[in-house]
Amino acid sequence: MALLKKLALFALVALAAVIVGFNIWGYLTLGTLEPGADAARNPDANRVVMVFGATGSVGDGLLKAAMEDPDVEKIYAVSRRTSPRIDAGVASGEVELILHEDFTNYSALAEILG
Repeated sequence: MALLKKLALFALVALAAVIVGFNIWGYLTLGTLEPGADAARNPDANRVVMVFGATGSVGDGLLKAAMEDPDVEKIYAVSRRTSPRIDAGVASGEVELILHEDFTNYSALAEILG
């Protein structure tokens, strides 16, 4: 029983050390991981963007960035509901809203996903 307690304690300490280590690494590299000035970029990439969960905070930010990017030609917003930003994008013709309830089954999107 004492061995089991020591193993459990060791596992908890190791897990805590890993978590602390990743937090320190994240803090030290925050904002420093940037592509080089001469990084290769395919000019034909990202012309069509699909944003899942476009009404959440991250999805809304991605949708906003895609709508502001002049290189993006078409945006598919896959969401359970609409939002003012999605409505504005649909009205401008830049966004196509796909209402999708079951985010565990994407068979209805097979044609768009290719």
